[in-house]
Amino acid sequence: MQLRAWWDERAPAGRRPPSPPVPRAAAGANGGLPAMARNGPASAADLWSPARIAVAERVWGEGFVDPLSGEALRTLVRPLGLDAARSVLDLGAGLGGAARQIVRETGAWVTGLEPDPVLARTGGERSEQAGLARRAPVAVCDLERLALDRRYDAVIARHALFTVSRKNELIEAVRAALKPRGHFLIVDFAVKNSASNGPAIAAWRNAEPVTPHPWTVCQTTDRLKSRGFDVRAAEDMSETYAGLVLRAWERIGSDPRQLAAEPELRARLLAEGELWARRTAALAAGDLRVFRFHALTPA
Repeated sequence: MQLRAWWDERAPAGRRPPSPPVPRAAAGANGGLPAMARNGPASAADLWSPARIAVAERVWGEGFVDPLSGEALRTLVRPLGLDAARSVLDLGAGLGGAARQIVRETGAWVTGLEPDPVLARTGGERSEQAGLARRAPVAVCDLERLALDRRYDAVIARHALFTVSRKNELIEAVRAALKPRGHFLIVDFAVKNSASNGPAIAAWRNAEPVTPHPWTVCQTTDRLKSRGFDVRAAEDMSETYAGLVLRAWERIGSDPRQLAAEPELRARLLAEGELWARRTAALAAGDLRVFRFHALTPA
């Protein structure tokens, strides 16, 4: 299995992970992701097929489509001080795994909003099946024109902003929806500077299923401050994030027999692996970073 070779060449502990080579088994004729997953997919169903959802959960865990699950999510939300009296808005909720984990571990009420209609519908069904339809609902939204009709103690945005072109309007909507001393937690891709255009980041931009519009770290912090947020943290967590990605794929690659009898999932796994290879290669090159921003509204 070609994925296995990536991880066998990883750097020793404590060093930045290398850029893994891209597996060609899943590449399209142009050497990138298959047409179904390129910028501007033909339809929402093309972007998140049942096979891709199954693969994402195989890699990241049930209910998740990215590495920020389990202990990683637990660590991220700990500073928010959530409890049964708190309400949370989860932007980019995906399949609702994070919303349900937060509800179960803190008792908080979490509303999940997800721009992809397939993920939103599936996430809502999962919450209903788990008996959490009221405490962890997931609904579809338009992040380019976010309209919120209630207020929250905290807003969490995991990988929700980098594909949004109208970020100023989104931040404005979040600011209006947060209660006094409300928390705004962002974990997202950021570019080193506005001129970042090396080969690794160009390949990343081309491979993303939805066209990225990343800001620099300064753009994000400046905009938050201009809207009255007290920015408590702007932490580069790229190495930690890359480690989460590598360990997850290492677990998958450790037993190739697991997927031998599932050819459709194996093909989709390789395509998903290419996407994450592009992301980790851009992180390793240094032009793309993953940052955590934690900001508070005034009292």
